[in-house]
Amino acid sequence: MTIPTLKNRYGFVAVYEDFIKNPGTTSGVGTHEFGHNFNLSHIWGSGEVAEAGNCSGDDGIADTPNTIGNFSTCVKGVVNCGSVDNVQNYMDYSFCFANFTKGQNTEMRAAINQYLGSLITPANLTSTGADYNNLSEVTALCEVNFLVDGQEEVVVCPGTSLNFTDLSYHNPTSWSWTFEGGTPATSSDQNPTITYNTPGEYAVTLEISNASGNKSNTIT
Repeated sequence: MTIPTLKNRYGFVAVYEDFIKNPGTTSGVGTHEFGHNFNLSHIWGSGEVAEAGNCSGDDGIADTPNTIGNFSTCVKGVVNCGSVDNVQNYMDYSFCFANFTKGQNTEMRAAINQYLGSLITPANLTSTGADYNNLSEVTALCEVNFLVDGQEEVVVCPGTSLNFTDLSYHNPTSWSWTFEGGTPATSSDQNPTITYNTPGEYAVTLEISNASGNKSNTIT
C-alpha cells in the first residue's frame, strides 16, 4: 500500500473508536488533539498516563491546577493534588470536556502567531468562513446542550437530586430550564440541582438567550 505524502496539511490522526467510546457524551477528542497541536500539554504536564505521580508535574500554565489526571470520569469537586481538579478541561482525560483556561488560551494564541501565522491571515479567514469581523457571528448562539451528572441520560432512585451542567455556546447570558416531574419545576440558574420524587421518564428543556437571540433544546 502506498501512503500518500500530505503537503500543506495540518491536523492529527485518530482511530474511529476514540470518537465513540463514550456514546452520548461530549467526545472532545478533536479539540484535545488540536490543543496539543497548539503547544498545550496534558493538564498534569508531560506523560500519557493519568497516575498519582503526576502531582509533582506541571503543564507550564499558571492557571491550571495540579492534578493526577482524570480518566473517563467526571466527578466535579474532586481533589487529587491539594486543589480542586479542573475535570472539564479539554486537556484532561475526562469525558465531560467543556473548557480551556485563560492561560491555555494565551498559550495557543502565542503558538499560532509564532508557528502558524498563515492560519489567521485575512485571506485565509475569509476563505474558510472564519472572518468574525461581523460581531453577530461571534455572539450568535450556536448550540444548546447540557449534561446531568456528567451524562446525557441517567437512571436514579426516587428522591435523588441531580446536578445539571450547561454546555451551551456562544456566550449565553440567561438560562430558562423546565424540568418535567422535577422539584423545582423551573430554574434560571446556569447549573441547577433538581430532585425527582416520582418514578417516570422525564423531559428537560433548556432555553438560552443573549443579545443575538435565543435557542432551546429538550432531552428526555
